[in-house]
Amino acid sequence: MASAHTPSARRRFRTAALLSILALALPAVLVAAAPAPREGGRDDGLAPVQRAADAIVDFGVTGVQVRVTDADGATRTVTSGVADVTTGEPVSPVGYLRAGSVTKTFVSAVVLQLVAEGRLTLEDPVERWLPDLLAGPDFDGRAITIRQLLQHTSGLEDYDDPELGSEEYYREHRDDVADPAETVAATVANGPLFPPGTGWAYSNTGYVVVGMVIEEVTGHHWAKEVHDRLIRPLGLADTYWPGYAPTLPDPHATGYQVFEPGGSLVDVTRLVLPEASGSLISTTADLERFLRALFGGEVLDAPQLREMLRTVPVAGEGYEEAWPGGAEYGLGVFRVGFTSCPGHYWHSGGDVEGAMTRTGITDSGRRSVSAFLSTQVRDSMESLVEQNHRANALLESALCGGD
Repeated sequence: MASAHTPSARRRFRTAALLSILALALPAVLVAAAPAPREGGRDDGLAPVQRAADAIVDFGVTGVQVRVTDADGATRTVTSGVADVTTGEPVSPVGYLRAGSVTKTFVSAVVLQLVAEGRLTLEDPVERWLPDLLAGPDFDGRAITIRQLLQHTSGLEDYDDPELGSEEYYREHRDDVADPAETVAATVANGPLFPPGTGWAYSNTGYVVVGMVIEEVTGHHWAKEVHDRLIRPLGLADTYWPGYAPTLPDPHATGYQVFEPGGSLVDVTRLVLPEASGSLISTTADLERFLRALFGGEVLDAPQLREMLRTVPVAGEGYEEAWPGGAEYGLGVFRVGFTSCPGHYWHSGGDVEGAMTRTGITDSGRRSVSAFLSTQVRDSMESLVEQNHRANALLESALCGGD
């Protein structure tokens, strides 16, 4: 999966309020990664998770950190690989990470809380809150609803550029700043992918619009609403919106990316991410706490949680390959079929430069997992799909049979 959980290896979202993605592509790292620490003979029930994490490192990812919570509430961690290939520093089980599109789940929860308060409805047209934002040839903001934005059925495409995905692009455009309204306007100018509500296509642009709607409804930046409604009440002390700061606090793993076949690892740790589509910083512990609270009824009233979990089929290039067990999408969350055991799980995740974040929880909400991979191998679509398969296998190793 590509940036912010999109299927294209050459697609990277740049939809941000007063900013665009900035990436500092440092000189290629020529030092091979140190051997991944192996923990053979684990007797804590996580040997399958350890093997799955090690398999990801064997593929070329420099470091993996995993947190698993059992049905009885017991929490354990798994790590593999290194945090930095130059120093050989081990992966921290409590390191900070870029949440990527897990941000969308937070944003969807805020919208659903506003729905419960009667301040907007999921069927509100965008035009009600942002007049003329989605006005253009073949576009009508009166026909696109908040639900469709949250569920990726609006027909809004992602920002796309044939040069995205190259190291040279990052070097040249790392200081670009993009206004969200201008980015949305550029998307509208390209026309819709399909009439609203008639198809499915992952759209980071749609969540940028949702962030703007939250600000219009509440008078506050979307990140303040996320903080006041979710982060602070749930005690997510290590989760925050970094604003325009391009760095991560310590401890954190260095983020690496492989841009082309045979290419070296490039340090892409330093970057600024779009706002409501994927910019939160967090930890595996906080993300898992949020997911368990969400599915445990601490975040949303029952009617709103049911709305979040009403799904539509996922379609589009790369998605069948990414989830061979099948996938559906609710409001900010995926429902994914297991491939190694019966049933399904709920999933939120995000892919950004040098980072792949994955979370999952069983249907009962009793067993959960959060994982972070500190490398993106994007030298081909095949590599991207394979890395995603191994990440999915990691989630399944933690969740299968968990209820």
